[in-house]
Order: sequence, then C-alpha cells, then structure tokens
Amino acid sequence: IRDRLPSVREAVGRLGLRWVTTDLALREDGVWRVVEVGDGQVSGLPAGAETAELFAALAAAGAR
Repeated sequence: IRDRLPSVREAVGRLGLRWVTTDLALREDGVWRVVEVGDGQVSGLPAGAETAELFAALAAAGAR
C-alpha cells in the first residue's frame, strides 16, 4: 500500500513525528481513504492476540 499511496506517505511525513500510525480504508469504488492518523499512543493489540507472527514480520521488514 505504501508505494501505491505516495500522497498519503508525503502528508504523513510532513507531520514530523518519529512514530505515526495511519489507518486506511478501501472504499467500494476502489479509492483509499485515510480514516485516522495518530502518534501511536493508543496503538495496541486485542487481549489474547497471537503476537509471534506479527513481531516476526515486523522484524523481517525492519531488516530490509
């Protein structure tokens, strides 16, 4: 998604935040919409969520 939405990446980058979350939704007509942008303070996983696969994917992405 990151490569398909350069205008969103640019706008979020201008915020100047070290850590930022951006929630997106794909509309029925195929257009992406920004739903929410935040500084990550309210990010989290649901109670009981399996985290091993998520953190392995994040570590692999960070290694690239």
